[in-house]
Amino acid sequence: MPQPVQIVIKVGIFPRSREEAELVATDIANAVEEVLKQYGFENSGFSFETREIEAERVPKRESDRNFLDKIKPYPKTALYLSKYCDASTVPLQARWLVLKYVGRGSGYGIFTEDLYRAGVPALILDDYSNKFWPVGSFLTSREVEQLRKKFEVL
Repeated sequence: MPQPVQIVIKVGIFPRSREEAELVATDIANAVEEVLKQYGFENSGFSFETREIEAERVPKRESDRNFLDKIKPYPKTALYLSKYCDASTVPLQARWLVLKYVGRGSGYGIFTEDLYRAGVPALILDDYSNKFWPVGSFLTSREVEQLRKKFEVL
């Protein structure tokens, strides 16, 4: 019996804007779907990740220097859609969470609500109706400061 195979495709681009990067990612996802259909495969799960170029550069603050190493194997920002592949509509009952990523255990990421604990802040979309996190973004200290300033104004 054939064994399942996971294909990983990585593409590096220099988009002119965030919107352009999202359009390219969507077009790539659609192209992958079309190829799977041509070969008669049903998509059993699909997700794609985008990493912002800014996050790949060496951060200016000492505390952020090893930022990407701290969050491995996760990317800076990820969008996971596999839960919604067979759904005609997405019954999304969700909320945004700010948690701290404190490491890995038993093959899973360990997150805590204790924001004073050492770790990397993460902004997560919690689709609690499906018990699923479709969006996750780890935040640099600069991004935390930017969000803090924005929310002080609101």
